[in-house]
Amino acid sequence: TPSTALSRGAADRSRPRGSSDSSSSDTSTRRHRGPLTSAAAVRLLDDATGRDAVLDVLFSFARQFFDYSAIFAIHEEVAEGREAYGPGASSDEIKHVTVPLTQPGVLADARDRRAPAVASLDARPADRQLAAQLGRPGAGPALVLPIAIKNRVVLVLYADRGGDAFEPSDVPELLAIVPRVASTLERIIIRKKSRGPSFERPTESAVRDDLKA
Repeated sequence: TPSTALSRGAADRSRPRGSSDSSSSDTSTRRHRGPLTSAAAVRLLDDATGRDAVLDVLFSFARQFFDYSAIFAIHEEVAEGREAYGPGASSDEIKHVTVPLTQPGVLADARDRRAPAVASLDARPADRQLAAQLGRPGAGPALVLPIAIKNRVVLVLYADRGGDAFEPSDVPELLAIVPRVASTLERIIIRKKSRGPSFERPTESAVRDDLKA
């Protein structure tokens, strides 16, 4: 059923769409073989006890639908690469990619609008530079999917299909899991802060610092 597994169309899209980068992290794939269904992803999120486990579930689930994907952590006016998968900048290389959010571009839009969008990477200088840094020139359009905690975007997922056109509505399972990812991250951060000498609900800056650590 849709609540327990990917639809047939989504399952077809979840098959690898291109050669993957062998240097990319693949811990979730080793832990969960075969397509990662929505139900399985939710169970893994429920069991997650650390930030990295949550990001691993999100990335393992999201990358099923795309040729190339990358996760950026948002810190004030900069987006910093955290993880990547597919034929482009590797997981090691993406960690050296920083994108200023003071210039108009898809990552700045995702941070400001807090809504998923599929956009071209050809129109603005910042986006053309981003495509070059990712090793994905000509691969757009791309999905930019923000993840927010306490109304503040802390992560943005970038994903493309190697030049194929698509819309956010083509990946409903991915859109549906984002609120669970955000609530799981907040749960973990609150639990971590509660172990301190004096517990206070984490501020927005504390959330960003924890994701950056």
